[in-house]
Amino acid sequence: MSWLADKKVPGGVATAIVLICGLAVVGGVISFVVLTATAGTPALIEQILRSVDDLRTWPIHLPQSQLDQLAATLNRNRGSIASGALSTAATLARCSPSSCLRCFA
Repeated sequence: MSWLADKKVPGGVATAIVLICGLAVVGGVISFVVLTATAGTPALIEQILRSVDDLRTWPIHLPQSQLDQLAATLNRNRGSIASGALSTAATLARCSPSSCLRCFA
């Protein structure tokens, strides 16, 4: 803001410019996080399925049928898991800017 004051920009206008730029940066960071999270969802599901397969080799007392059922449930609900992750990310993206605005209001 001092740089804008050195350029003879009025205080109210300088404050508005800094606030708008700050919100734009926060919005950009949130967008990046949401896009990164949604792009990583399929890889996360694959990792969960690999982890279920790894459970088969552990010395635990889970019946093979339960592990098969868990893997089948995850495969069957792959779309809804991804949809839920996207929905959560979109909700966070919508709520975060309004929360920032409430802090400054």
